Amino acid sequence: MNLILKTSLVLLILISNLFPQSYKMEERWRWKHFTIEDGLPSDVIISVIETPGGTPWVNTRDGLAWYNGYFWESMGPAQGLPQQQMLFVVPDFNESLMVVDRSKQLYYGGKHGFRPFQITTIDSQSYLRGVARYKNGKFLYLIDSSLVIGDTKNFEPYKLPDRFSNLKISGIWNSGSDAIWLNTSKGLYRLSENQWILKMPGGKVVRSVTLLSENKGGDGLAYILNPPHDMGLWEWDSRSDPYKIVTEGIETVLSCDISDAGKKIILKDTDILKIGELNKEYEIVQLIPEVKNIINIKFRKNGDLWIGTLDGLYLFSATSKLWSQIKFPLNDDRNKINEIIAARDGSIWGGTSGGVIVYRKDGTINSIKTIGNDPIGPITGLVEDQEGNIWISSGYAFDGAYKWDGSQWIYYGIKDGLDAGCIHKIKMDKKGRLWFLGLYRKDFEVRGVDQEPGPYVYENGKFSAWGKEVGLPSGRYYALEEEDNGSIWFGTSEGLIHWIPDPQNSKKGIIKQYTVKDGSLLSNRIFTLTLDRNKTLWFGDRWSGLGYVKNDSIKYFTISEGLVSNDVWSIALDASGKLWIGTFGGLSIYDNGIFSSFKNEEGLENTKIWPILPLKDKVYIGTIGSGIQILNLREINQAYPKIVILPPMIEKRNAYLRWKVFSEWGTQYANNIEVRYRVDNGQWSRWGNERGLLLNDLPSGEHKIYLQCKNILGSVDTTQNIFAFTIPSPFYTQAEFIVPISLLTVGLIVLGFAYLRKKRKADLALRKSEQRYRNLFETANDAIIVIDPESKLILEVNSKACEIYGYTRTEFKSLPYHALLKNKNANQDQFLYSLKEGDSKIYEASYLTKDGRSVYMHISASIVDYGGKPVILSNHRDISELKQAEAQIRLLAQTITSAQDFISITALDNTILFVNDAFNRGHGYSDNELIGKNISVIRSPITPKEILEQLNTAESKGNWNGEIFHRRKDGTDFPVELWSALVQDEENQPVAIVNVSRDITDRKKYESERENLILELQNALTEVKTLSGLLPICSNCKKIRDDKGYWIQVETYISKHSDATFTHGLCPECLKQYYPEVYERLKSKGEKH
Repeated sequence: MNLILKTSLVLLILISNLFPQSYKMEERWRWKHFTIEDGLPSDVIISVIETPGGTPWVNTRDGLAWYNGYFWESMGPAQGLPQQQMLFVVPDFNESLMVVDRSKQLYYGGKHGFRPFQITTIDSQSYLRGVARYKNGKFLYLIDSSLVIGDTKNFEPYKLPDRFSNLKISGIWNSGSDAIWLNTSKGLYRLSENQWILKMPGGKVVRSVTLLSENKGGDGLAYILNPPHDMGLWEWDSRSDPYKIVTEGIETVLSCDISDAGKKIILKDTDILKIGELNKEYEIVQLIPEVKNIINIKFRKNGDLWIGTLDGLYLFSATSKLWSQIKFPLNDDRNKINEIIAARDGSIWGGTSGGVIVYRKDGTINSIKTIGNDPIGPITGLVEDQEGNIWISSGYAFDGAYKWDGSQWIYYGIKDGLDAGCIHKIKMDKKGRLWFLGLYRKDFEVRGVDQEPGPYVYENGKFSAWGKEVGLPSGRYYALEEEDNGSIWFGTSEGLIHWIPDPQNSKKGIIKQYTVKDGSLLSNRIFTLTLDRNKTLWFGDRWSGLGYVKNDSIKYFTISEGLVSNDVWSIALDASGKLWIGTFGGLSIYDNGIFSSFKNEEGLENTKIWPILPLKDKVYIGTIGSGIQILNLREINQAYPKIVILPPMIEKRNAYLRWKVFSEWGTQYANNIEVRYRVDNGQWSRWGNERGLLLNDLPSGEHKIYLQCKNILGSVDTTQNIFAFTIPSPFYTQAEFIVPISLLTVGLIVLGFAYLRKKRKADLALRKSEQRYRNLFETANDAIIVIDPESKLILEVNSKACEIYGYTRTEFKSLPYHALLKNKNANQDQFLYSLKEGDSKIYEASYLTKDGRSVYMHISASIVDYGGKPVILSNHRDISELKQAEAQIRLLAQTITSAQDFISITALDNTILFVNDAFNRGHGYSDNELIGKNISVIRSPITPKEILEQLNTAESKGNWNGEIFHRRKDGTDFPVELWSALVQDEENQPVAIVNVSRDITDRKKYESERENLILELQNALTEVKTLSGLLPICSNCKKIRDDKGYWIQVETYISKHSDATFTHGLCPECLKQYYPEVYERLKSKGEKH
């Protein structure tokens, strides 16, 4: 069936050289981060300097360091430099540096060390303002406002042209073009080819130029701080003088630079980086979140960018072409890649969840979403046949398949013999036959056919069923691989199937099925298959790792062997025999028994990977959501990482060995670099990212540890890193120990005799001491209990212990100590048993007497010697009554504090000693604000004088109760009811006054309202009584005469003199008399009226 192809052509400009459209500074893989862990003296980066040969140097808060390609080598006192921030660092033309420290001491040197020197032609009072490299190994030194030329030994004044007479010089710089710049009282001069050229004439005020940068082509940037009308960023090119960039305003520029390619970059306050080109406006660039606290920026000669921060040094690899991608806008289904193939014309075809995309060699993309008028939806099957036709299928969007013959799409379905339903994949075997791996038929119930059709094969223009017809079990078919002998492996929903053909009949064969049930597989759903050069079949089930079949036996590799994730979705074999494994956790490579991996840190934007297409120089990686990522194999840095072994830590027979691993220019994420080791003649360890090893119980003598690492593609560096260390012999075998011990032995024999004589005397004294101890033990006022720390049994008690706890001595000695505890599960005394000699513990706990009474004890415990062994001596003092008193005090304090009434305590002189929280809130004061003030501060002067006099008299003698006015902090007065009482001590002497008051504002309001209500009721009753007297009423019209002589309607009079209201209607008699027709109508309907 011929259908017209509808395509939409989208032009995709691929990533080319350095930042073709904009800086891709949000791409995380381009960033390398260096810190003190990489050898930097400090993480605070003051400036970055590169020598003409390309060696990076960094000036940090704690000194200089240079980069050897793998890590930073610090230059400290051992190399002749102080460990401090340098004032000037200027490279010469021979890979050496001129360095000036903060004390203005000068040094000259390089990677191998520095030596100090002095400028002999100046005195100690002169001020060194700057240094610039000159030609012939010499430097220009700006001293005060004059120039001196020289190397490190010979110096002389530098002669400027006559027109520079009376010139004052305030600054000197080198630029990338090897020119020298001078900021002078007459303007900004540039020295190039022995000619001083005025680039920016001066004014009345000398300009303050704080930043200046120029590239090889003579294009430059400068920031001027003063005078105000010149303040801002200035630019120039090789053909123009400097001009001010008005669009950048007068905001402070902290750092700036310009690359040899003409890219310019400036750093503004708050970590704002702006990038642009000459004669074009700057644009703010988005950095990764980790890059912050930026201090300075510096282009490398190749266009990469150094960024110095307070948190280390970053290198942005702007020029790397390691990764590129084919990606559509966010949430576009074409970013979900299901299949990738390479066509013979060099184009790359992708089956996506939004149709087909074709990536042409010229960088354009054809996007195919519909065929005819029908959307094709997700494409999972994609293959090119031997004639160059492209076939597509879908695992769930449509049945059958389409073929593109170069001019039109042709559909193949049931009418053409292809009854495979939704087709997951299309594969071509070694004979050129196409295999259509069917999943299911949507209409199986209507048609009365099997739901799962199995595979179909297309040969010589004809489709043939290859399911039950050849003995294959039913199921969904996902993958296919053919061996050289014609046998075929199928990955299905029912396990792994191996079909071996019968030589006499191509449609007959032996079938072997591997499943979970027979113990062969971990999952029956085999999703992907690949055969390697050694005829080993590799498979993945999206769950259990990387499986393989060898000699009819199935085994698995998992993350424990180095696989990046066990969720294997695809396996592909490249021309060199490497396996590329796509998982939902990243990309793995398997080569000669070794795994290596790519994750986010290595450049994968999305680690959910399905199809992989490895070609000669590129690998196309299909992701679920981020399009196709392209790995450029020619850009991969395959240099082996370096291992740096740190000094070992050795204690007795144990050794802790440590090492660090660094990749060249940080191209591998350091924490992901895998290492293996072996000790002496032992076995190699597994590959891992450990950076240390603890070895225990090593024999004395020399030992060696061997370390190996691998590069990003898994190639092993066979050059072994060997480190030897020595475990010392036991101290008792060393001469330093034997000679002193021999002399000590002789001395001990002599001392032994003397000891025996003294021991007899000591024993007699000990017996007397024990008797004194027993007397003290028995007469002590505290209970004393002796406990065995091992058995936790009570060994001895004194009489006071028997008195308090109610046990006899015999009963005590059969008790474990925890039997006395009130809470048996609290383990509150467990720490007693860990006491050591000289330790002591003091604590409080609840205990039980023999009769079950609870007592609270103050415990003091320590270790003492008892009969030649350490025991716990614990003193118990009964503090039950004290604890009860404390509890009552706490309860009283809590009650007072939480009370809603205003409580205060004053001294006899009315000084406030205490107020509760309610008092503070009610009077508008903060905590402790009233303490120490007189109570009169809260008593209102509107309180009648006689009441205050009564209060003062009563307070000095006893109690008082009454109503007074208090005043808040804001000056408002309010009524309170006050109870005042005199507090006396145990000798009945007055010591303080307690006042309890309650805000009665609401009560007073209610009382006032009640009185008003009573008055109103009384008036109402008076009105009602008027109605109960004689009322003059007209006998005819029934009007009533009021008190003023006016005749008014009766209802008006009653409404005025009572709360009654009136409604009007007609009684039946009046209705019949005046409205007879209405009366009859209502009567006929039976309605009340």
